[in-house]
Amino acid sequence: MTQIFDNWLGFMPDLLNGLYLTLIISFGAIALATVFGLIIEAMRWGEHPILTASNTVLVVVLRGIPTLVFIYYVYFVFPVIGIDLPPVAAGILALAISHAPYMAENMRLSIEALDKGQFEAASSMGMSKALMMRRVVLPQAVRSFLPPYGSSIVMAIKDSSLCAVITVAEITRQAQIIAAETFRTLEVFSQAALLYCAICAPLILVVRFMESRISRKV
Repeated sequence: MTQIFDNWLGFMPDLLNGLYLTLIISFGAIALATVFGLIIEAMRWGEHPILTASNTVLVVVLRGIPTLVFIYYVYFVFPVIGIDLPPVAAGILALAISHAPYMAENMRLSIEALDKGQFEAASSMGMSKALMMRRVVLPQAVRSFLPPYGSSIVMAIKDSSLCAVITVAEITRQAQIIAAETFRTLEVFSQAALLYCAICAPLILVVRFMESRISRKV
């Protein structure tokens, strides 16, 4: 038992270094995915039918591609066209692209949950779609958007483990390296799993709390 405890203490510094990178990748990807998702959703509100069609195509196509394929594509294919990104930046961009359509869909559902009278009132006042979105729709949609946004953060944290395949030294990659050097797979990957749980569990509880608050107000 003492040996196991000593192993856990010995592995922790490297895993904590991995945790630091995991958080950078996850929150960087979520921030970028939010911007991409907002752009995709804004297309749906565009005046031109091509923009609306582009929204549908982007959401369907991007949701149909696995996150791991995005990671490989950004890291291995982008350099072919002259865009050579370091592993961390490639991981952030790939995760952002993968999560962007889900962000856009969450935004769409939050907007559609609003009372239709809000849209009619804004339209009767002569507001353009852009002005309506900025002053009427988005401020009210934020409340119902927060729970799925929290869930997206949890998914990004878990998906960041896929960046291990491009040598990003986040939690999973650090665990792989330690396990290869020590052959202590049980301790190493159990410790990695607990680290992920320690990050994600509080976020999941916060999401559930927000969902219960919103459901009581409806």
